[in-house]
Amino acid sequence: MKLLSIIVIGVFGMVGALLTTSSLSGQKNIKKPAGGVSEEQKVRLENLIARTRTASPEVAGDVFLTLISGNTIASKNKKIALLEEVFQFAKQSREPVRRKNWGKLVDTRNGFKQMAYKMGLDQLSLKSRVTQSMVSLDRIRARNLFAEIKLPALEVLTCEDALGYDLSAYYDAMWVIANQGFSAEEKKAGLHFQFILEHIAKVTTLAQLSPILKIIAEDKLQPDELNTLVSSVVRMLNRVSRDPRSFAFAVERESVIRHFNRLLARLKENSLPVSESESAIKSFLTKGFTEPVCSDVSWLKNGKAVMPEAVAALNKVLAVPLTEDDIQPVEIKGRAKDVTYWQAADTKQLLTNIKALRFGNGSVELTIEQRQSEEWQQNLAGFLDLLHTWESPKESAEDDYFQQKSLIYEALLDVCPEKIPLHNKILYAYAKYLKETNRHHKGSIGWLWHAKNYLRIVSRKNNTEYSLHWNTWRESGDDMLWLYGELSSLLAGK
Repeated sequence: MKLLSIIVIGVFGMVGALLTTSSLSGQKNIKKPAGGVSEEQKVRLENLIARTRTASPEVAGDVFLTLISGNTIASKNKKIALLEEVFQFAKQSREPVRRKNWGKLVDTRNGFKQMAYKMGLDQLSLKSRVTQSMVSLDRIRARNLFAEIKLPALEVLTCEDALGYDLSAYYDAMWVIANQGFSAEEKKAGLHFQFILEHIAKVTTLAQLSPILKIIAEDKLQPDELNTLVSSVVRMLNRVSRDPRSFAFAVERESVIRHFNRLLARLKENSLPVSESESAIKSFLTKGFTEPVCSDVSWLKNGKAVMPEAVAALNKVLAVPLTEDDIQPVEIKGRAKDVTYWQAADTKQLLTNIKALRFGNGSVELTIEQRQSEEWQQNLAGFLDLLHTWESPKESAEDDYFQQKSLIYEALLDVCPEKIPLHNKILYAYAKYLKETNRHHKGSIGWLWHAKNYLRIVSRKNNTEYSLHWNTWRESGDDMLWLYGELSSLLAGK
């Protein structure tokens, strides 16, 4: 999903294209050195590693994992040692588990939280990522580390909760270790398969069920393996706890019904029995639909449940399909709460002004040439003056103000042609703002997400400007900005 930025098409409608989520994890757009590492770079690398150890656990984990995925560290033992450190850093990460947003709008408080969570810097995701990286270096150690991971206790969600749980990193790591973390002899003895079954047997919540179903439905398994795993899933369905919000996530956000459909198709393709699985799936869904449901689910129309498309598709393969009576809830509860951005009068005016910078008085985007005119640059300079005097609304939380102001900077950098001096001026102003706000955020994932957006923008600069901006970060006096400035410079071979 692309981020909906504040580069507006309508008066207050948002349009995407500022960033793709793939650019959030690691510096994928930064060039890496083609040759070996010089002695000077080795000294700088060791200094970077030493200073990283004093950073927040999220920053430290992110920097070390980025280094390990690059080619600046050749030593296998060094990589293993750094991964061990990341595993320890992860225990202190401020967020225990990745979360995902129920709402589909990005320009909300929870929408941006979800984007920050996608960096995978929560405790569970960091630990899981370590084990995935470790398996190609030391499969035994990867298995031992994975065994140390304890799934966090997940609080029961209410319909008012907008953020659900995302445990996919953990189960992705489990599957990688099962496939790559066992020797040929161990696999012949079935130890890798036993490893999978043991973890399926521990599933007790809907948040665990969805990633397991996805893996089994999509992986290429032998018929006997598929039959055994599906039988284990059927037993799992009878014990998983659920709440209305988690069930809504499973049905609408995690495609659990589509995964059920795929599982049944896989069984039939391999001439395996399906009656027990069909019965268990129908019972599971009927129970979920007929229990209390949240009022913001899509299958409710005027207070009555209508057949979801996914269920209609599943019905085509069920011997005994679900009827509309099977999906009528006993009670309809509340809806998810969130804070929508750009609602205050001053923020609406900022959006109107940005719209004018991109589209002028019309609906067609201005050309690069038009955005290099003296008049346009004067309008942009005036907007910057307005932005610098914009203060946090009294009714707005400080984090909401930070998110919106950061997005304004990023939107300006997108609309402003890179060839004109104002582009660098905006970059310097944004770097200053990130430094100032980090005194409060201290490397939190919400701050770090925007810092990495800044890095991506600077990485497009030519060598001279590139160096100037990295030097600004390295000389900023902010340890975390220095770390990312130096990291990016080393990865680029500077």
